[in-house]
Amino acid sequence: MMEMKTLCNSKQNRNPVWSVSKSQSFIFALFVSRTAPTDFLVRETDGTEDEEPELHIFDGCNRLTAIHKFFECEFPIVFGNTNVYYHELPTKDRCHFDRTLCQFTKLRNCPESYACEIAEKRNEGTPMTIGEKTNLLMSVGTPRSGVLERIMNVAPYMELADDRASGLKVVAQLVQSIEMKRGVESNAFKLTDYHFDFMRTFYKSDEELCYIDCKMLIKAFETVGDICEDGQMPDTLRDQMAVLKNKKAAAKAGYFYLAVISAVVDNVRNKTQITQNMLLSKLKLLCERSLKAKALGRTFCLGGGAIDDTY
Repeated sequence: MMEMKTLCNSKQNRNPVWSVSKSQSFIFALFVSRTAPTDFLVRETDGTEDEEPELHIFDGCNRLTAIHKFFECEFPIVFGNTNVYYHELPTKDRCHFDRTLCQFTKLRNCPESYACEIAEKRNEGTPMTIGEKTNLLMSVGTPRSGVLERIMNVAPYMELADDRASGLKVVAQLVQSIEMKRGVESNAFKLTDYHFDFMRTFYKSDEELCYIDCKMLIKAFETVGDICEDGQMPDTLRDQMAVLKNKKAAAKAGYFYLAVISAVVDNVRNKTQITQNMLLSKLKLLCERSLKAKALGRTFCLGGGAIDDTY
């Protein structure tokens, strides 16, 4: 089904992020225990006369992807110093593995927002990041979540592959911060790391956004997109990040996200033109602040305080 694309990840769910070693550990545990993994949550779409309905994964995509990749011989099970691919398993072991049953919870005639709600409840005991949880708010169907979705649709560069939805989190915090501070024109505006419960309440509210010129905000993100070809970070910005050589990829993405936010707010507040040089100057200032903090032995946090006075 995954090969035929009739079983695929839902657009609200994060992309699979497991490393090969984590996938190997999961498959090894299945192989040793011979028991079914915990169940998967999928939602059945409405099929047409010519097409079969699809199953969209809302919980368990990492596990299902690991199983699929193992069957496709993309990685082996590790026994001590020996690597054994699926097709190399003894016939008896391979048959046992093939008979392992997976339990699915299938949602039929169910709105996407309900599926997101169920997935969120199922993961309350697991360490999802705020960005991943925010992803579940994209389809709650409120005016506020609608604005967030429109921004993310024109800003694919805010969902870099080497990050776990933090770009979405930053955009969600930006929209919420502007609204709660009563407009981007206010001197009190400041990007803040909101507690997720507060963010969830904000986006699930049926109220309209009152203090944001949504068209201008969306246009600003779209303008940055003209600089970020193919939804990627421009090479000029990657070159600037050479000073952050000891930082992990996700942290570097965080610098980029905040530089974009600074440029967007500067444009909306001061009508400053968004150019590649402008974006580069924002990122350069962030990097300089980070290096200065390191030299002084201070902690530098990638949050609202990092871009103070940059717009």
